[in-house]
Amino acid sequence: MVHQAAPRTRGRQAVRIPAPPPQRTRHVRADQVEAWLYDTDEFADLRDRLRYVNTTSRRADAMADLAHWRSFLGLQEDDPSPVLAVVADEEFYKYGPEVTEEQEDGFRNGTLEVYGVGVLRAYAPPHRRRGQFFAADETFTWGLIAPAGLEGIYTRQVPEPLAAHAPRL
Repeated sequence: MVHQAAPRTRGRQAVRIPAPPPQRTRHVRADQVEAWLYDTDEFADLRDRLRYVNTTSRRADAMADLAHWRSFLGLQEDDPSPVLAVVADEEFYKYGPEVTEEQEDGFRNGTLEVYGVGVLRAYAPPHRRRGQFFAADETFTWGLIAPAGLEGIYTRQVPEPLAAHAPRL
């Protein structure tokens, strides 16, 4: 169905100007994660140095998209070497019976977080997505409680509280 406004005349000719289509709202599911990359360019742009990368359904996939951008636009361009990822574990029930009171207090005041540690790998060259990273699910260890603020991509080793659970590259 096309919405049209009343005809307008231009000179001697009647012209129909279509009305704008009805606004469609973009619905994003509550369980989707947006990947934003902090841009450290020399010249700041109008977006407060933030670049939208992608929206995914899992934090590990969002981290893989960020690893791809790091490889694609980083200091070492086209670096397909695997990296370690520390991802917040959203499926862990922080207030369950297996959590101690001290840990529960740490979750409430923001000093503790639950993580998963694993490897992000790049697709090999015959693959149509070669160079893009993916989360190797078989390498992830979930449910690790550690201090808050450790989520990120690491090229050599993960922070000390999670190092014992990190896979080898």
